[in-house]
Amino acid sequence: MTRLLPPEILNLVFKEIHDEREGRFSNLSSCARVNRIWCTSAIPLLWSDPFETHGSSRESIINLYLAFLNTDELRELRNNGVPIFDIPNHPILNYPSFLKTFNHQMINNAIYSWCECYGVIDDDIILKYVRDAFIKVLCKCDTTLRTLFCSTEFVVEYNLLQSNFHSVITSVNKMYIDLKYIDLKFLSYLSQACQHVNYLEIYLGLFPRTSQDAKVEADNLATLIRYQVQLQRIHIYRCYQYVHPIIDALQHQSGSLKEVVFHQVNFQDCGPLQGLATCKYLEHLEIGEGCQNLTEEMCRPLFDAPFVDLHVVLYNGINYSTDPFNFFHCKELVEWAEKQCGTNKRTIKQHRVSHILII
Repeated sequence: MTRLLPPEILNLVFKEIHDEREGRFSNLSSCARVNRIWCTSAIPLLWSDPFETHGSSRESIINLYLAFLNTDELRELRNNGVPIFDIPNHPILNYPSFLKTFNHQMINNAIYSWCECYGVIDDDIILKYVRDAFIKVLCKCDTTLRTLFCSTEFVVEYNLLQSNFHSVITSVNKMYIDLKYIDLKFLSYLSQACQHVNYLEIYLGLFPRTSQDAKVEADNLATLIRYQVQLQRIHIYRCYQYVHPIIDALQHQSGSLKEVVFHQVNFQDCGPLQGLATCKYLEHLEIGEGCQNLTEEMCRPLFDAPFVDLHVVLYNGINYSTDPFNFFHCKELVEWAEKQCGTNKRTIKQHRVSHILII
C-alpha cells in the first residue's frame, strides 16, 4: 500500500509531521526507513533544519557537511591545522542541498561544539576556516535557503562579501535580523541579495547609536524594505529613533503588505504615518509594548485611510481601566479604532476596523 501513495500526498503528510515540532525527528526518521519512496520524501524535510531538529550530535552534522569538500579542499584544511578525522566517505545524498533554514546562532553553536569536540575551541583561526568551509559547501551544493536568522556579525564572521553566498539566500522569503550594532555593509548585502522576502522581522538598538548612525541605519533598513518584490508582513522591535524612514518605505509595499507590528518603538519626531496609511490591504496593525510618543497628527493619515478589513491590537501596558490612553499617548488612535467598530455594515465593507483589542 505504501508504494501506491503518490509523492505529492507523501510530501503533504510528511510536511504535517515536520510542522509538529514535538517528536518530528523521530517520526520522520521512522518514515524514512519504510522504503526508498518514503525515504526520498522524508529526508529533505528531515535535513531542512538539522541544527534544530536533528537527533545526531551537532559535531557529526558538521562532519557530514565537510564531507562535501573535495580532496584538495580537505587537504588545505588539514595543512592549516583543522582537525579532519571523522569525515564520512561519499555520502549517498546531497544533504546540504536540503537545508532551508539558516540560523546564524545555531550554526555558530554547532561549529563551536565541533571545535570543542576536537580541542580547538580557543583557536579563532581554525574557527574561521571551519566557517568558511561550511559556506563553501552550501555554495557548492546549490543550497537554496527559505528562512534566514542572522545578526550583524553574520556577514563578517562568515566572510560573505568574499563568497558566492548570495546565490544561496536569493530565494529567502522569511528573514529575521538582529542589528546588535550598526553595520551598513550587512544591510547593503541583504538588500542586494534578498529581494523576495514576504516576512521580515527586525530587532534594533541593543547597543546605543549616535544620532547620525541611527539615521543612516534607518535609511538602509528603508532600502531593504523598498527592494522587496512583495513584502506581506513586517515586525519592528527596539527602534528608539528615526523610525520615519522605515514607515515611509512601507508605501512601496502598499499593494502587498498585510501585517505591521511595532514593539518598543519611539515615534518621536516621526511625522505623519502616511507610508502606513497607503497599505490599503492591511489586515493586522499592532502597536505593542513599549511604543510611545504617538500623536494625533501622526495618526491622522490612518484615520482617513480606506482600509478594507483591518484588525487593530493596541497594548496599553499599564491599566486600561484607570488610564486608557497611557503608554502610547494617543487617545485619538483608540477612539478611531473604537469608532470604526461601530460603523454601519455598508461603511464597514469599504473602511472597516474589524476588531480592536486593548491589552
